[in-house]
Amino acid sequence: MAKIRYPRVTSGMFSDADMFPEFSRFRKNPAAVLQRPAAKKYAGKLKRLLPAVHPMPQTPYSLYRQFARTGNRTKYQIPYFEKRRNLVAAAMAYIIRPSAEILDALQDYLWSTCEETTWILPAHERGGIDLFASETAFTLAEAVHVLRGVLAGEIIERIEHEVKTRVLEPYLVNVGRYQKHRGRTTPENLTDIYLNPNNYPGWFKMYHNNWNGVCNSSIGAALLYLENNPRRLADGINEVIKSLEYFIETAFEDDGASTEGAGYWQYGLLNFIPFSEMLRLRTKNRVDLLSEPKLRLIAEYPLKVHLGNRRFFNHADCPAALSFSPGVFARLAERTGVRQLLGLTGRPEISYRLPIAIRDLLWSGTACPAPRPASSLLPTAGIFRIRRGPVVIAGKAGHNNECHNHNDVGSFVVHSHGETFLCDPGPPTYCREFFSPLRYKLFVQANSRGHSVPVAAGRLQEAGAQYRGSITAFDGKSAEMELAGVYPVKRLKTLKRRIAAAPDGFTIEDTFVFNGGGGAEEAFVTWMPVKLRNRTALIRGSGKTLKLEIVEPRRARFALEEIPLDTKREGAKTLRRITVKLPPAKTIRFRMTGGFAPCPAEA
Repeated sequence: MAKIRYPRVTSGMFSDADMFPEFSRFRKNPAAVLQRPAAKKYAGKLKRLLPAVHPMPQTPYSLYRQFARTGNRTKYQIPYFEKRRNLVAAAMAYIIRPSAEILDALQDYLWSTCEETTWILPAHERGGIDLFASETAFTLAEAVHVLRGVLAGEIIERIEHEVKTRVLEPYLVNVGRYQKHRGRTTPENLTDIYLNPNNYPGWFKMYHNNWNGVCNSSIGAALLYLENNPRRLADGINEVIKSLEYFIETAFEDDGASTEGAGYWQYGLLNFIPFSEMLRLRTKNRVDLLSEPKLRLIAEYPLKVHLGNRRFFNHADCPAALSFSPGVFARLAERTGVRQLLGLTGRPEISYRLPIAIRDLLWSGTACPAPRPASSLLPTAGIFRIRRGPVVIAGKAGHNNECHNHNDVGSFVVHSHGETFLCDPGPPTYCREFFSPLRYKLFVQANSRGHSVPVAAGRLQEAGAQYRGSITAFDGKSAEMELAGVYPVKRLKTLKRRIAAAPDGFTIEDTFVFNGGGGAEEAFVTWMPVKLRNRTALIRGSGKTLKLEIVEPRRARFALEEIPLDTKREGAKTLRRITVKLPPAKTIRFRMTGGFAPCPAEA
């Protein structure tokens, strides 16, 4: 893995340059932005949302402790994020059209957020500062920056005190100190988190996933806004830079891929990009994190897992339907030269992050059509995409110890005519058990039974970095993988999977070779209605039907299993698992074709 090295800052490198010049220009001439069609639609959304800011959502102790008592995350998180979304809505409404009434509502939300015992989610408290404490710090610091002179002095003083006490000081006093992620499920003492925040140096500093990018970037931005001592600022920013080197180096493969999936790709970069631009401006271009060449490969990743119709190959804990921040990723497209990324961005939305909301309004680029997916290979991550005509197939090898891992080596999805016919189930509703040793036992979404991969000799795939597959051939029309290494079956000597696309369908060929013989089961998963007829399975979409047909072995037949899930995906809560039992033999060959046809008229 290639090393990333960024320059370090010194206390003399910080200028008083405007870190957000687009906002300064907006304040002088708001009409230049607000007359844009996207801005008008955004203002309309704000107008509809504003009545909901009262009454203010509450986050009482009993809701906070629901996670410790039951494992439920959503009961506390719903009002937590509603409160922050309302704060952002009030801030954006005031920025667009100031009024005393909106300012009162905004200051109520700012003050109430400062009054919260902790900004850390109960699911994350074991490590101290978390994703959302960091993002809250960035949001509050940005509110002070863009509304200084408008907010009451005591509001500003309170925000500065709380952000420094809860987030910046624990980060600064622990420069050079790193703790390992504590995987225990027993809760921390909430009073200790509140009274002694410096005891939690933050395990995310040198970590290889989205936490590193989100937390360090948000803290770095808050430091740039609020830390007035140049030496302390330099110490803190250098700690941030060191951590972000590790983020770019390890959270993304050398080919630019995120093994966490496109959703966490976006989240990890969402605060990194604004912070990088702030730091570049504050240091007068002497420290430019976005100039690292690997950022171009990283920017290309979602383009290489896009299936069409804003649907993505959603490996790991990632939903299939995604839309990227129009402001932040327009800036990434501009800085890296990956202009096609603009075709995957959405419209400005009202989220719970003020820095992103403002930049979505002010940084958004010129809209362009989504790029047409083409065949591509991410060799380090082991991810491929094949396109023939309207048929797009994406799949993966990799290993079973990736961040937000699913046991899914060898899995694939089939997308055509705007719909995904063979799917990845994505994540369940997050809860305590999903991030515990029970993850693969309790949740079909995470184990291999919930993916389009075989069962070998009665065994599912197992979790661990030692369980890995490889892409052995790829020519843009087909891909071949070796999968024997992901099954705990010593007598399975080889399991070769070949997937080939055609303009009107595809072919799957699996070959199992056992030492002494063994049986197998094929499986293919979908959200769509299924009808079976012996050797054929019909998967009905809204406009097309996918016909699966067993070619070999001739006597094999399809069966159907319906698995109810707790989370609705693509309009369904039932995962349909189409299976084929293959009798024991030393060598088992399975071949299946898939073809598309218009949906027949209902009788």
